[in-house]
Amino acid sequence: MRNSDGGGARTHPALAWAAGLAAVAIPAWGHAQTIELGAVMTGAGEAPPIATPAAGMAFATIDTATLTLNWLVAFSGLSGPPTAAHFHGPAMVGVNAGVMVPIAGGDAASPITGSAQITPQQMADLLGGLWYANVHTVLNPPGELRGQMMPRDIFGAEPTAPGGDEPACTAYLIADAGSFALDWFVACPGLSAPPAAAELRSPAPDSVVALDASTNPMTGSATLTAQQFAALSAGEWTLSVQPADGQAIAAPVLPFRF
Repeated sequence: MRNSDGGGARTHPALAWAAGLAAVAIPAWGHAQTIELGAVMTGAGEAPPIATPAAGMAFATIDTATLTLNWLVAFSGLSGPPTAAHFHGPAMVGVNAGVMVPIAGGDAASPITGSAQITPQQMADLLGGLWYANVHTVLNPPGELRGQMMPRDIFGAEPTAPGGDEPACTAYLIADAGSFALDWFVACPGLSAPPAAAELRSPAPDSVVALDASTNPMTGSATLTAQQFAALSAGEWTLSVQPADGQAIAAPVLPFRF
């Protein structure tokens, strides 16, 4: 979980990457901090669990001075258009709770972005791991995708095809500085053909992580070494995607910024 000092305004594009990286542990709130959070969203995370091919990720930042919450929620494979999406809480994993903040209304397209002001108590619950992101559908009114929001480092990458103006792929990654766990969600709607192979790579020893290119989006997880995690935090990782009909495309994996 990455924190950054600051009191200035933040821009809010859907995706923007920055190479800087700040320090790690949850701070005392004596001065302004921007704290990052993330969640891997699955049907298995619902209470009770459900079976669905859908997958998703939720990113958020909270400014501890202004109590401004920003979010991005990406998903794919739902049984139908979302009817709504919310942050719920306070609740532990496996326990249901009421709506804390609406994320989006019906028929929202992925990724969903937004912001809201929350209360000091809501911030305390959020940073305590007591909020979850939930996407609802007609087939699954209580929720089809759910994930517990936890302080995490959040990253992204946007490989662009040769000659293209828009990213061919968009990758979202969540890293846990405590366990060195890394999760990813990579969608490639802009490729001319499905991916034949994809990988994450860094200069650290034995640092090639193969992604399962047979799924769309590509999702998965791995446990990094301390050296690999340090390289990720330093912006030294690259995402490479090989389309079935052409040249591989690549982009750096960098800290996510709203």
